[in-house]
Amino acid sequence: MPDMNAYLAKIEEKKKVLADLDLQSAERNHYYETEVFPLIREYFQKVESNKLENRYDLLILSVGSTFEPLVLSIDAVQPKKVVFLYTKESEKNIDKIDEFINFRPTQMKMYEVDHINPEKIYQRIKEISLQNEGKKIGIDFTGGTKAMSAGMAMAGGMIGADLFYIASKWNKLTRKPEPGSERLKILKNPYELFGDIEIERAQELWSQGEYFAASVLLEEVYKKLPEQYEYRVLAALGKAYSSWEVFNIKAAYEHLHFVTNEGVSHLSRLGKPIFSEKDLHILKKQLEILKVYKEKNLGKDIPLKTVQDVHFMKNLILFFKNLAVKEEEQKRYDIASLYYYRMIEVIGQHRIARFDINTSNPDYSNLKMNQKSILEKINALLKQSKLKQEFHSLPEKLALADTHLLLYVLNDPIAKRVSPSKLRDASEARNYSILAHGFLTIDEEIFKKIRKVAMTFFYGFLQENGEDEFNETLQFITPNFFKTGNEIE
Repeated sequence: MPDMNAYLAKIEEKKKVLADLDLQSAERNHYYETEVFPLIREYFQKVESNKLENRYDLLILSVGSTFEPLVLSIDAVQPKKVVFLYTKESEKNIDKIDEFINFRPTQMKMYEVDHINPEKIYQRIKEISLQNEGKKIGIDFTGGTKAMSAGMAMAGGMIGADLFYIASKWNKLTRKPEPGSERLKILKNPYELFGDIEIERAQELWSQGEYFAASVLLEEVYKKLPEQYEYRVLAALGKAYSSWEVFNIKAAYEHLHFVTNEGVSHLSRLGKPIFSEKDLHILKKQLEILKVYKEKNLGKDIPLKTVQDVHFMKNLILFFKNLAVKEEEQKRYDIASLYYYRMIEVIGQHRIARFDINTSNPDYSNLKMNQKSILEKINALLKQSKLKQEFHSLPEKLALADTHLLLYVLNDPIAKRVSPSKLRDASEARNYSILAHGFLTIDEEIFKKIRKVAMTFFYGFLQENGEDEFNETLQFITPNFFKTGNEIE
């Protein structure tokens, strides 16, 4: 077998010359086609073709935006005849392919297909197979759209054809494969291609913050492709995040513990690093936070000591803020408003806890002040704020607005950033929401009012307690695997 490294070394030498030429110049294209591409072809004819155990009577290829991979495929497969499936946009590349392969007209057939309809592509290949019954057929789905590839693979699986494609590193600047990176890949399991399409869908769902839906898709792909262990790990991370969102802390901790321990360790042994070092650091920090939540055994009533814990409450506040921002980005204003509202509540609960007051069962004697005097100050504030309400006694439980009034008369610097009337407006907007006690939908205008109040409290909280790295730590990551894309191996 020829020395693969010798070919690749020659290609690297030519690439250095290529790199110095203008990207759009005719000189560069000429140099590539006359100096670089012939070496790649020679490599394919003598090295990559050895991967194939069979010789083929017919090779069916989908034609995309570049001609080079298809020439290489024909070089490696060396079929007796070829059939090109092309679109109006890619038809011009067939002439270019013909310049290199020099097939006779009787050796080539061409059919125009719909690039967004895999079923029609499937039907066309089925017809071709019936016309070539008993012959050895190969299918290369390198070129064209994902829909074309899906149709090619679906048909190939049905007619018993061998499936392969040319894998390469894509150069975004030249809009061509990186010279020397091309390899012939044999697709043993047709589902790998459909799995690839579903992974793209999972990536899209992840970017929309639909972690549970993404995890379901990832699990389905993993069941069919158990060798792709990274899908299991990503599915577990999706479950961790979707559990955390609904504050199912036990489940979130268990899933994230699997990801950061068994999952990452096994991926490392497989040589599949799907997380960056920064992402791994964040995931481990998130696991620590979940561990604290789990150990504090958060239930209906949070112990006063926990609410007084600045570090703990800061994590909780930032968590709600990040969830609100995520929902806002998807224009889900009702849900985003609820998270901002919870942020206001938690800040108020923490601030009043500094006076040894628990909102669920307040002991006003801890204020070391005359309760009658407090009541008079609250009612005076309500009158001054032109709010039609009067307290005859201090509340047995402190709701959000009650907590704010009490903090206001206690001269809390954060509470005094927002007037009682503005807080009442935000509170009522939330209460009338269909997701709370009413039947109204919160539109963008109302949402912005709630957000403004929440962020005013939030910035006051940070000014009092200091900003740190927790904001980044509590943001749900997009795994490096999704950022860089993936290739079927």
